[in-house]
Amino acid sequence: MPIPSGSNEGDPEVFNKPCATLLPTRPSDGSDGGNRGGGSPKPPPIRNAPPPPGPKPPPPIIAPPRRRRRGGPTTPDPGGGWDRGLPPGFTFKHGGQFTGPRTGPTPECRCVYTGGPYSHPKMPPIEDRETGCTTSWLFFTYKCEPTSPGPTPPDPVDAWVATARARGDTVSVQRGTTTCKGTEKGCEGECSDSGVTIISCPRGPITPRPLPPPQPWQPPDVIGPFTPPPPFPDTAKPPPPPPKKKDPILTPGPRFPDTAIPPPPPTSPPVVTNNDDAWINSFNKLDTPFKSAHIESTVDDSINFAPTNGAYEIFDRGYNLDIESNSTILNLVNAEGLTNGEANIGGLLKDSINLPLSNLLDSKYNSTIPYNGVSVGSILYQGNLLNNYLTTEAENILEDIKRSNLTSLNASTYLAQGLLTAAINGTLENYSLEFLQDIVNQGFISFPQGIPDLSSPLLNRPVAYGMIETRGDSLNPADHINGVASRMIQRSYVIPTDIDLTLKIITLGGGEGGVRFDMARNLEIITTTGTTAKVPDNGHEFLEIITQQNKVTTVTLNSLRNESYQYSIPDLSIMQGLLSPGGEYSVVLDASATNDDILDNVEITGSGQDIPPSMLFELIPSSLTNIESEVSEFRTTQAQYKLTWKTGDSDDAFNSTVSGFSGPRESYYLNPADPIVPYILEADVDGETYLTATYTDIDVQLLDINIPRRINKDFMISFTDQAKYDPFSGGSDLTSFSIGSPLQRTVTMIPSPFAEVQNDSYIKIVNALEDVSNQADTWALSFEKLLDETQKLKDLSIYDTSFTTQQSILGEALTCISSLNVNYDLSTGKGTGKGIPNADFYSLLPFNKVIKFLGEVPGSVINSIFAGDYNGIEVFSVKRNDLEPTFITSSRLKVGASDMEDLQIQKEIPSISYFPGKYSNSLIYGAGGPE
Repeated sequence: MPIPSGSNEGDPEVFNKPCATLLPTRPSDGSDGGNRGGGSPKPPPIRNAPPPPGPKPPPPIIAPPRRRRRGGPTTPDPGGGWDRGLPPGFTFKHGGQFTGPRTGPTPECRCVYTGGPYSHPKMPPIEDRETGCTTSWLFFTYKCEPTSPGPTPPDPVDAWVATARARGDTVSVQRGTTTCKGTEKGCEGECSDSGVTIISCPRGPITPRPLPPPQPWQPPDVIGPFTPPPPFPDTAKPPPPPPKKKDPILTPGPRFPDTAIPPPPPTSPPVVTNNDDAWINSFNKLDTPFKSAHIESTVDDSINFAPTNGAYEIFDRGYNLDIESNSTILNLVNAEGLTNGEANIGGLLKDSINLPLSNLLDSKYNSTIPYNGVSVGSILYQGNLLNNYLTTEAENILEDIKRSNLTSLNASTYLAQGLLTAAINGTLENYSLEFLQDIVNQGFISFPQGIPDLSSPLLNRPVAYGMIETRGDSLNPADHINGVASRMIQRSYVIPTDIDLTLKIITLGGGEGGVRFDMARNLEIITTTGTTAKVPDNGHEFLEIITQQNKVTTVTLNSLRNESYQYSIPDLSIMQGLLSPGGEYSVVLDASATNDDILDNVEITGSGQDIPPSMLFELIPSSLTNIESEVSEFRTTQAQYKLTWKTGDSDDAFNSTVSGFSGPRESYYLNPADPIVPYILEADVDGETYLTATYTDIDVQLLDINIPRRINKDFMISFTDQAKYDPFSGGSDLTSFSIGSPLQRTVTMIPSPFAEVQNDSYIKIVNALEDVSNQADTWALSFEKLLDETQKLKDLSIYDTSFTTQQSILGEALTCISSLNVNYDLSTGKGTGKGIPNADFYSLLPFNKVIKFLGEVPGSVINSIFAGDYNGIEVFSVKRNDLEPTFITSSRLKVGASDMEDLQIQKEIPSISYFPGKYSNSLIYGAGGPE
């Protein structure tokens, strides 16, 4: 038969040698081997600082190339059982090799130095710009061999360490572990490398190297929703023994960031101005430490914050919501109010808190709470506003969460931001001190000693690589002694290209070659007619072939499973965060919806639909797509999923989705009020429902450890209003809302920090008739539905009730404008011909919804709303000399229309005494009110 293009015919390194022998089992985290991996978009990689001036350093020591070992058949014994049908005294070894009874004496063996020091290409030296210190890593290699007469050859590690310390360098040594031992066959096992970390600093006084001059800070010109920074959540795996697999539980990431890049300090006293774009102030969050005490800014009484140019006073403050974003001014707010007891039943806040925060909490119980630009600006732009009024107990627990949680290196920051979002959404009463403390307690499940707390960022990469080396679980079934665990690994889904899944071929001339499977598990074979055919495997790395005797048989496929490892999601979270600060394990889900009419789509009319409590989605393998990653240590993959079951459907549809694979799989939880829910419920033109998932995975090769991507074979989305399933109060982002284009929303899912939620699985193990190679097997496994639909609804709903979709804040804003257009004459005689005054638009939205509108709707969409791009109705600023500051009047009310005056929260932007009396008449909305 002809050899397919891309095969390896005659390649001695790949095929002309026995399959690789077993790697020693790495120390594991005690898990059962399920529920692994993942990732999220990452910032640019750490760059090496330019070399200091002076003599040229010696060339780096480069490790000799490692010959990658070629794995053998990925799954043993097509007959099904382990060691069945073998002669007495024989055992099975991974790779299809059979070994006979052991004979011969057992030699004494030892690890002997073979080479080094070598530098690893993934771990180049890093220089600290501030101190001038350089951190480098050296590795020494060893091999297992019989002990020879005479002294043991010297280990050069000690000499290198002594020399470095004599120079005054800081040195740490990581001795390699060994499984080297004598057997009847000789010396077997592995001697892992030893590593030396050397931190070299300049002799004499250290002069910090100046950083590049900062660029002038330019505030963003739009107010948009928060996309979680590359953080690092993760789920812990359950410690119980097999057979039961656990599904990691993911939840939306936090909506608003705790910090943002602050502007440089002003070089002159700030000037408060009104302008024609008062409705779109720059988004400038304060960048303050987490546990910052609220200290009133000390401002010289002589500083005049009032506008000095009369041209800035042409707009009427009473009829324009001029949102204050100046951090200096917002820090002057010293008025306090009482904490609403109903919102603070968990005891998180002090009894007396900042007045804008107090008003925000009260807005849940009284929609007519007055607000102005300082009220809105305090919530939007003071990132630590709520943190400043947490009780001491709550502050201490959030500090503890930094060191102990199952989710992320950034879990404490996310949770603090989630509390503020809960205050905006009116759900803060669902949180308590006990709730937060439980997160700390759960963290010790995966990290009994706490999350790594490193003294220097320079140690991040070595620690991450050390975790990769020591905390993986083998994807080689033969490495698992327990039969159930071995079969579970056999049935785990792995992208074929990640383990180099290959069919070995012997040509007519007797040569050996091979052909590789693609990402969709297909072989491309050239037929006798010259065409190309795609031949899939059976899903578990076996292939059915027809022999020359016209007999159908099953053959095992070669792969790199023998050196492939998977990691618990808590470990992946920490490793990704160390490799890329701010990173975390997460999955980004995209949903789209039709947009035939920009004013008649799911954003505006998507409310009132019944929501099924749970929906099951299955991977479409042919949709797997590689996306270029900007970070060398990560790779990004996109995949499409199809809805195969929802609550109320037949169990057969559920079981056919989950029966073949042990995982990976996950459970995602969304709040039913999230605007993405109507998108998820909307079917495509073919009548099917699809979602797109984007994964970012670690992509490093270290000491013959291969890390396949963690791509879910299936996942379940459930809807809940319980805080334990959505502790970060996360939500979706609107990424496309334009005329003539489909609508799109994305949501970044990060794991829940509660083991109870993580351990909740929707599948169970059952007996099967055939094993993964389709052969009869008494001990074969399969998977079926475990989900109890009735109990699930009780667990997910606070009030034990079903959910319906709700209108998005964008839809509510556009509906307000539409209602005004229906009931009032909005003609202006200029611009688009129709419009409404600024304050009229906001007057129909309560305080918390103004925050949601400006915080969640993309700035470009807000621009288009105020410009009248969607409906021809502008939202304009009112000048002082305008004769009509409001259009909600009886003179503009249409005949037979409904008067909306009673629906207004406030008819004029109020003056509220937020500031000390000394700033009366000098601050916008100051103690003395508008001039």
